[in-house]
Amino acid sequence: MHGLFSLTSNIPYFEWMLRSFRTSENPNGRLSFRFQLEPHLRVSTVNKERINIMFYHNSSDNSIEVDYPWFRPICAKLTFDEDNRRYTFAFNKNYLRVSRFIGGGWRPISILRTLLQMNLVRNNMLMMHGGVVRIGDEGILMPSVENTGKTKTVWMLAKRGAQYVTDEYSIIDSEGHCYGIPSSSSLTPATATAVGLNVTRREKTALILAGLKGKALTVHFTSGGMRMDPNRFFKICSETHLNRIAIIQNGPDLTRRIRTEEALSRIKATQLFEFGWKTHPYLLAYAYFNPEFEVDSYSSQEDDVLKSVVSRIQDIYLVSSSNREHYRSIENLFLDRRHEVATSISA
Repeated sequence: MHGLFSLTSNIPYFEWMLRSFRTSENPNGRLSFRFQLEPHLRVSTVNKERINIMFYHNSSDNSIEVDYPWFRPICAKLTFDEDNRRYTFAFNKNYLRVSRFIGGGWRPISILRTLLQMNLVRNNMLMMHGGVVRIGDEGILMPSVENTGKTKTVWMLAKRGAQYVTDEYSIIDSEGHCYGIPSSSSLTPATATAVGLNVTRREKTALILAGLKGKALTVHFTSGGMRMDPNRFFKICSETHLNRIAIIQNGPDLTRRIRTEEALSRIKATQLFEFGWKTHPYLLAYAYFNPEFEVDSYSSQEDDVLKSVVSRIQDIYLVSSSNREHYRSIENLFLDRRHEVATSISA
């Protein structure tokens, strides 16, 4: 993806990402991740250090292994090849089944994001949780926590002429250059209706079922949605330069300009709320058995990159909406800005 990393897997788990950036380029020398289902994987616990009843350290290859004493063996193995920037996560079927119910840091997608963020920070970049669109020459970052209306905001803006970059995660460098992570979006029935998507009868049924599932009590407390590829409906912009930030939240209708310090505080809280990668169980287990690996140093670097990104942007707003129609305020902000620029040029 964008020459930054490669991802390979032998299961359809990552299909919503992989189908968006399949390439024939040679990944050698690039940061690479491999997620491998090994149905009969077993972990030997003989003479191995461990933290608790499940995390073990394999000193022969410096990997972190999981063996959970359930009715059937739940096993996984994460190998850190730091020198060659390669990471391999192997797991059996029971691990994959259980991780879907447990959620959190046990899911393969969480492991990918954690390892990716760690390596991005090493290179003065970071992954952020938020939507991004491009309107004219302006890239707009919209950080928010889950179930705030981020996807609806991005899709509505794209429907009204903005260029879609991402509605979930983006990769940003210290200069403010932003890369969208191509993937399908999780759309709720309400968002699909608001955007006015032309979907098939089967997709309409799937949306309804997803909404009903979201109303049921689950460990994720999700609003419920189904995956849809934005490429079907919009022209995708794979990268942009960030010029503006609109932090979105739900609550009383208001839009106000905020200072860099407040923006940093809110964005850091959003990152921790949605993406507490520094406290990921596998990463902490690795740090436990490798004292030279200091998670705090990455945390400090991450703060430095975030500060560099935010401090370069002059137009930062907090946009609150009582009905998840943040896109209206964001669109107005852009239109007002365009009018100011036109007036300035005329003068």
